[in-house]
Amino acid sequence: MSWIVGLTLAAIAIYFAFLRQPKPHELVIRIETSVSPETTQAAHDDAEAEEKDNWEQFDFYRARMLPAKGQYRINYKDQRGLTTERDIAVKRVHECGGEYAIDAHCFLRNAHRSFLGERIEKAINLDSGEIVENLASDAIAQYSDSSEGRALSAIEKEWMGVAVLVFICRADGQMRKAERAIVAEYLKRHCTDVKLDDTELDSAIKAIGEPDHKEFKRIIRDLKTADERDRLTDLLDCAKRIIGTQNNVAPMEKAALEIIEGAVT
Repeated sequence: MSWIVGLTLAAIAIYFAFLRQPKPHELVIRIETSVSPETTQAAHDDAEAEEKDNWEQFDFYRARMLPAKGQYRINYKDQRGLTTERDIAVKRVHECGGEYAIDAHCFLRNAHRSFLGERIEKAINLDSGEIVENLASDAIAQYSDSSEGRALSAIEKEWMGVAVLVFICRADGQMRKAERAIVAEYLKRHCTDVKLDDTELDSAIKAIGEPDHKEFKRIIRDLKTADERDRLTDLLDCAKRIIGTQNNVAPMEKAALEIIEGAVT
């Protein structure tokens, strides 16, 4: 009997050693455990690093936001020292202390990216095919020469009123077309000597930078000090109409409205 048991055990051992094929889930387990934790982490870090080229050290809070446009091919050296060639469509430029950051759609990443002007090693204007020395300046100039840029220049003298209304529009986090239409009506009333196309005017309003809460309060204070009561009354009426385009009133909208009302009374 013992020789039968021994033969059976030998047959089982041969089966597991040579004949039995591992199941798919066992193969996966063996492959995964054959990769060291250090290798796995390195691969994860490489993948993560590729998406970090939009994080740059720049004081966006204190910067002036300037309208700009244009499509460019750039060689960009990121904070890791990695240089990539990519095509971008500029949306706006930020300037702080003579330094520039360019907001753009990056076609390489198919996403929004911010690029520091000093890290752009080479830039080609894709519309003209020319190499530009300063992408920020070139993009700002392109916007100034555009139809919306000319419209924005024409309404510069009304920037205080526009800034107040843009702040109201964006107080709930976004600026809708119906709200921009009210801003456009305000501009047409106060810029009667300028003929503005509705589409160009709408684009110009969208491109105007939004003041922060402190600047908003300062503008209202300056208008009150200058005894611009009629203008403040007009702005108050526009602000109420802008807020009335939505069913709900955001806390920031309510607070801004109270500030204007306080200046009028």
